Amino acid sequence: MNLKKSSGLLLAWLLVFYSIVLASNCSKVRLAQSFRSEVTKSELKSSYFKPPTETRGPQRLVFIVDMSHSMVNGTCPTDIDGASPSNPGSSCQNFAWARDRDGHRLESIKNLLLETERAIADGLDIDLKIAIFPFTGGFKQIQRDLNWDVSFYPLRQYNYFLPVNESLRYIDVLLNQHNMSVKESSTNPITDPFMGTSVPAKALDKAIEKTLFDMNSLKEEGTLDSALYEVYLVSDGVPSPTIEDFEVTMNLLNCPSACMPGESGTCSPQICISALSEMRQNWGEPENNELEVVVSKIDSIKSLPLFYGEGQLRFSFLQIHPDRIESERNKPENNFIKMANSFFPQDAYANLVSDDFPTKPNFLMKKDFESFQMTAFYALNVNYRVGDNGQLIVDSDGDGLDDETEIKLGTDPLNSHSLGHGVCLDSIAVKPEYRDICLLSAEALQCDSEIDIDADGLSECEEMILRSNPLDYDQDGDSIPDGLEVIYGFFLNENDSRLDTSGDNSSNVVHFGSNASPYPHHQSIDRSALVSFVKKLLGRELFTNEGGQLAQTEGYQIEITNFPVAKLRGESIHPKRYRDRQKSETSLIGPMQLPFGGAPINKNRVRLFARVVDINNPTKARWLTSWHETSSGESIRNFLVDLSLLETTFARDGINAGE
Repeated sequence: MNLKKSSGLLLAWLLVFYSIVLASNCSKVRLAQSFRSEVTKSELKSSYFKPPTETRGPQRLVFIVDMSHSMVNGTCPTDIDGASPSNPGSSCQNFAWARDRDGHRLESIKNLLLETERAIADGLDIDLKIAIFPFTGGFKQIQRDLNWDVSFYPLRQYNYFLPVNESLRYIDVLLNQHNMSVKESSTNPITDPFMGTSVPAKALDKAIEKTLFDMNSLKEEGTLDSALYEVYLVSDGVPSPTIEDFEVTMNLLNCPSACMPGESGTCSPQICISALSEMRQNWGEPENNELEVVVSKIDSIKSLPLFYGEGQLRFSFLQIHPDRIESERNKPENNFIKMANSFFPQDAYANLVSDDFPTKPNFLMKKDFESFQMTAFYALNVNYRVGDNGQLIVDSDGDGLDDETEIKLGTDPLNSHSLGHGVCLDSIAVKPEYRDICLLSAEALQCDSEIDIDADGLSECEEMILRSNPLDYDQDGDSIPDGLEVIYGFFLNENDSRLDTSGDNSSNVVHFGSNASPYPHHQSIDRSALVSFVKKLLGRELFTNEGGQLAQTEGYQIEITNFPVAKLRGESIHPKRYRDRQKSETSLIGPMQLPFGGAPINKNRVRLFARVVDINNPTKARWLTSWHETSSGESIRNFLVDLSLLETTFARDGINAGE
């Protein structure tokens, strides 16, 4: 199973993004008659932005745990599952080579869960669920699945992710089984109902299935993007049975290896088929234990985030007492953990040799020092900007369609979603290619027009219609939020920092930074119509964030030297936006959090945006924002920005690999 290929099952609008041009019809609008200067000087000599705050997403722990007989009894030449196959009921009783007779693997997981339980009791606020997948092989694995997992928790067949207290109960069940197997191994191992061969394939398949089920639930809630799955494979890495084990056993039964399927030999077909069938039933399929098969299934688990295009997964290999594994069985050609290390060297590998769990999950670890760098800053007036013809246009509701054009087309200049059922921004709905689909209801489109998971201002329906990514605030990684690309007429799926649409030797991002469309020749635009500012780096400063961790940020002196304003038609109407399907008050995206919209009567808003990245972990951009309201009759000049007033947005912005 290759889930990298399976990702093609997703809806096309989640995976394929097309570049679009949303150019608004424009009209000439004069600068405000009263063009006075509002001089505002900050008392601060320096202005440092605060470290971004981030709400921890759902955390999931997945344990795939070896429950084979090798944990309680060592191997020997005639041993497959703890009893000699040529003499059922006998045992090598090679306890010195037992991988984990003390039960360290289970005790260490229990101790980790107890530590987590204490942390939660001490105030750790976390959405944590845990899934445990024990594995053995053959009929004992079937017996475990039918009699133990389901009887312990009947709903496990649907949801294997449990809270900490339930997971502790399940670990106690496994510890009890382990201790009973230790006792049985000393007398009559063939009667041990719990531990047999070591075939991890079925447990890996189940982990894939149940983790996908949980991911789907989080996706429906709108929280998968911030979820972290930490998967631990706890085993000695030695599979049994193998094809070689079957060949040895056939020889012990006086049937040469030539009796194996596809070969001819002295053994009668009836005896051969019967013996092979019984071995497969008792021990499991040896084909499932080919190391390439096991490693491929591990790769499928590691690739699960690709299936939905969001979420994170970290895989760790914990090898149980490698000092107790024969050197030959601990080589990459005989051990799936050692082979995995050659395929996935970037993953975590550790030895499990005591009751202490060798690694800590993310939520129990103190994060490394964070150092945030500002990579982009904008001061925008979405309601009064330079349009495609190089002239200032008034857009009272900030929907990307100027007021004069709205009046001509019959749309409402004070309602950003005035056409049809309000599914689309007016600037999208008036375009011929989107007009018909935008007139449909959200129910007909099978989307929710109030959901905006990435907080870019575009609803789930609009993202679907535009074929943009509903999970990424800036899908093309050009440092322009997707919603503002639509409003200003930039390109959703092309990096505007590399484009020069007007051919004026100024990139599109330069146009955006001066509050202008990408189409007019930048040098021909009246300087008084453009937003301009001067930015000077002052230094870096340490802060203590909400979790008590040190974080470094930058300070800038940013002076807005020109910011045109205009009299708007009035206060406009905008639909509510929520970050998830629960639609609670905490998931409501406030006006300041959205990148565009209207302004109060007789006011204009200076919308400030700062894009910052942790230089030690540059996998995700954070966006800070605030606004400053000014009279519609007073242009802003010589305004010093206080970066400390900027607040972290709800933006979900995974940094584009092609950035």
